Amino acid sequence: MNDNNKFLYIWRNKIIKNKILSFLRDDKNFYSSYRYNRIFSCSWMIENGYFELLKEKVEKGEYLVFINKNIFDNGVLPLGLPRSLTKKKYDNNINNNNNNDNKNKNNKNNNNNNNIKNNQIIFDSNSIFYKEKAAIHWDLNFYNNLFKNYSNYFLNFNKSITESTLIEYDNQQALQVLVENFNHILGIESFFKSFEIGSYECSFYIFNKFKNEILKSKKHQTRIWNIILNYSNMKNELITSEILNQRIDFIINKCQIPPTTTTTDLESFVPFLFEIKIFKQKLSTIIDCVKSIIQLNELFTPFITSINDKSYKLKLPKNQEIICSPAPPQSKIDKEFKMLNKLISQLGSSGKQDKDQDKDKNKNNKFKLPIDIKEFESLIFTNFNNDNNNNNNNNNNNQQQQQLNTIICDFNQNNTTNEQFQLIKKLYLLLLPFTNHFNCFIDNWNFYKINYENDYQDYQTFKKNDNFIVKGTIRFHSKMFAHYNFNDLNNECIDDNKLFEYCKNEKQLQINYLNNLNNDLKNNQSNNNNNNSILKCILINLIWLDDMELIKNLNIPDDIEFSQINITMFISKVKSIEMFDFIIQIIKKSELKLELNKSQQQQVSKISIVLQRLIYSYKPITILEHYKNKYSSDYYSSVSSIDLRDKCYSFEIFKFVYDNLSDFKDLEKVCTWQNNINFAPTLNQIKYLVERTPQNEKYSLPFNCNVYKPFFEYVVEERFQDIQNKTFVPENGKTMLFWYFIFNKEFRNNNNNNEKHDGDSGDDEIILKYKLNLMNFFDEKFERDPSIIRETLSKACSLNDLHFIDLIMEKAKSSNLKYRYYNIYSNCLMEVLSSIGDLEILKYIHSKYPDLVEQNFKSIGQKQDQVGFFFCCPSIRLSILNGNIDILSFILNLYPEKLSITSSRLYLSFNNSQLLNHFLNLKLFEID
Repeated sequence: MNDNNKFLYIWRNKIIKNKILSFLRDDKNFYSSYRYNRIFSCSWMIENGYFELLKEKVEKGEYLVFINKNIFDNGVLPLGLPRSLTKKKYDNNINNNNNNDNKNKNNKNNNNNNNIKNNQIIFDSNSIFYKEKAAIHWDLNFYNNLFKNYSNYFLNFNKSITESTLIEYDNQQALQVLVENFNHILGIESFFKSFEIGSYECSFYIFNKFKNEILKSKKHQTRIWNIILNYSNMKNELITSEILNQRIDFIINKCQIPPTTTTTDLESFVPFLFEIKIFKQKLSTIIDCVKSIIQLNELFTPFITSINDKSYKLKLPKNQEIICSPAPPQSKIDKEFKMLNKLISQLGSSGKQDKDQDKDKNKNNKFKLPIDIKEFESLIFTNFNNDNNNNNNNNNNNQQQQQLNTIICDFNQNNTTNEQFQLIKKLYLLLLPFTNHFNCFIDNWNFYKINYENDYQDYQTFKKNDNFIVKGTIRFHSKMFAHYNFNDLNNECIDDNKLFEYCKNEKQLQINYLNNLNNDLKNNQSNNNNNNSILKCILINLIWLDDMELIKNLNIPDDIEFSQINITMFISKVKSIEMFDFIIQIIKKSELKLELNKSQQQQVSKISIVLQRLIYSYKPITILEHYKNKYSSDYYSSVSSIDLRDKCYSFEIFKFVYDNLSDFKDLEKVCTWQNNINFAPTLNQIKYLVERTPQNEKYSLPFNCNVYKPFFEYVVEERFQDIQNKTFVPENGKTMLFWYFIFNKEFRNNNNNNEKHDGDSGDDEIILKYKLNLMNFFDEKFERDPSIIRETLSKACSLNDLHFIDLIMEKAKSSNLKYRYYNIYSNCLMEVLSSIGDLEILKYIHSKYPDLVEQNFKSIGQKQDQVGFFFCCPSIRLSILNGNIDILSFILNLYPEKLSITSSRLYLSFNNSQLLNHFLNLKLFEID
């Protein structure tokens, strides 16, 4: 007998086989383990990384469900990833695309298609077409199998919807397969859509199909440039500088479509394209913006000329109104515009010019853009690429990338060469007149004048005039730039964490600032209280900066008194152990002074509030541990004052408490379970706290916790003794799901024990006991919340728990007056199956309970006018909303009459648009 025959001989013995399998069971992962044929959700496979499994199923053409989000509430679409308003405006035009989906269909069917309104795509990261996650694993062959094996969803009558979906996800590979392998005809409108929504890979593919037509048509090219340049600043959606630069780069450099040479072809052109604060942008963004402006040089020629000859007059663009209450007088508006025109004109002369200056000098000072884009790129490369040594290529590339990612306000003469610094200033000035004149320009102008020229005059003028229209949004202060001015500090010194905000890397400038402050405080003793207020404010800001070197340069008088409020503020700002030790020294000195000054009334010890403030300020656990280890006596003297009840804390705080639980004598004050977990914990965080909870202490889960399902699974499978000892209390409101897990666990345990001893004997008895336990519990604690019922049934379906499903259906079938509420359970089961697309279980229950299933499928409406979508049974509605073609096909085969849908009240996603197109064209139902 060979080895294979020996194995089969042993394996056929059920008792021996079950004995072997009993050692291989993994109950800890029971709820996350599924049979191969029960895995049909594409979204689930993508979310959990089973890309090869999905690829295999697609290749074999196995039953799959393509929905990404289950919809249980009628007419309510689930949320997906954020989508721009630009994308949403195309949603309702899916079925009006110029294609041949229905070229062989009669006019009636085409009209029906056009009646499908309110299309919305649910942009989901677990979609089969999402490039950043799933689609990177697919190739052309995968999409060929997908469209071929699931043609009801993606082909037949649905090519236009599939095309729109692929463009939304910018999936050029799939679009190529759709066009080249399945004879889909693209329309030129798809190019404009894909370009406007930023799907550049699809857009370039479509562009090549219509390249000659676009390049020969002035109409098409004008439309392209209107999309790029004519967005209004008053629209609901802001076009970012990144999007604008991408559009310009794509059209000019990728598609090689030159910009229009005149503004007369544009609808409402404005020269200020960019809605950005220049000083808050990365260098790479500024370079891209200037590059875009250079490429549009000819278009901006009239604007640049008006700057240089000082003839530019600011005016409101078309379709823009001044929204102000009360509305400012026209004279006020004219005055503001005049002030701004004056600033813009200064850009054409690089500042004020004397009348006697010669004309040649004025010509050299005029505002002008680099003419050649290649020269500009070479200039950038030369100054921000230090690749002089081949051995240091990686280091140089990293340094270059770091510079390109640096925010403009963080550049200074200490971290750049003089050539680089001057180039950055030049880029700033080149971009400045092209930023929005009604808001961004003023802040950009003020920053340039203050930061690079130490000139506050224009800023003070605009601040004093309190403008209505032309005004900045940022409040600048000399301390932000380390421009020392004692009067500014005297007039306004607040704890705003803004100290040295725009000179973070200029240490010597900061030290000089503090030295000047020290001198003024020393020489100005007449107003000691005000001096102390300034010093405390600066100290708080330095603690926030977490810079001990700067703090050492600040002279802190020995006699200065820090109040409890000051100490509280210090601790709230601390970020490091070193800074924390410095604050403790301050507190100790203050405490010592109190002890020496016996005449002073005894106050609450400042050291006693340290631990409280550390916890209440959510400080890192490393600082809490440091405080305990280095200042043990202070820690233990104040630990009893900690009370976490009725407050919200981070996991870090509870972790520290539960790691040191023996330090807290009154457990009730710090018990996370009694005080509720309000920090939206993860499963691992909750498990961490549970494992450190004393055995005699009860724990539960907050009602609003979003990880209750895996937590119930964890408790049932790994801490079942806590349930038996009643230390775990399911107070979450999801008790039906929890008790289902318990009964399922007990059933499996009994079944396993039976297999170990008796083989198959006694199975019926175990199943009967399982059903009886469930029935008794549900009769006693009937759940009336459909969402909780659906959740429990969804879990039972995913586990293929046919015993539980049979119990639900049998109770509904034999329901009498006492058990009539079981109809709610059976109806919810049908809703779950229709939503998740579980065709296997739906066929199973129909084979055993055909009358009950078909009764559920009947229309709810009894009157003639109750035939619309919202009078269909829930199973049909949810099949449509979830786009389950196979489920609805099965239902319609049992449905007694033609289905009629009221389209005006039906909110659709792309998925159910596919479904409706499929059935409408098969004439299996109609839209009224």
